[in-house]
Amino acid sequence: MGAEIPRANGDGPGAVIHARKHNRTDSGWMMESMLEIFDEHYSRQISADTLRSMSKIERGGYFNGGRVPYGYTAVQDSRGVRE
Repeated sequence: MGAEIPRANGDGPGAVIHARKHNRTDSGWMMESMLEIFDEHYSRQISADTLRSMSKIERGGYFNGGRVPYGYTAVQDSRGVRE
């Protein structure tokens, strides 16, 4: 079950928290281990997707953000996108 935390300004739910409760038996240990593996897989998938997207932006000649390397300047193209 999720617990709702209201927003400070009162507009809708601010966050929904899901807590996992596992019993201390062997099956509880196995369930927790499987959920940890799924969480790790999802984290690595997001990392791979982010790296792929950022590489695609770089190959297109666009700026990914952050500090511009020494000796370079970031300029805006006709659409307002920084290159």
